[in-house]
Amino acid sequence: MGGEIFGGDYGFLKKEEVVSLEEMEEVATVFGKEVGVVKIGMRGGEGLMGKDLGMLIEKV
Repeated sequence: MGGEIFGGDYGFLKKEEVVSLEEMEEVATVFGKEVGVVKIGMRGGEGLMGKDLGMLIEKV
């Protein structure tokens, strides 16, 4: 889909290179437990457009 919009020369990440929801959760957990972060802002981006976003918000 993105190639159709931006053209074939645009460099998109491969699926395995995109941060997963599980990885986002792990980073949030580490920051909360080991660094003491108490508030995390979710500002948008493609990672937050997935169907499992509600699950990530509940876990974080």
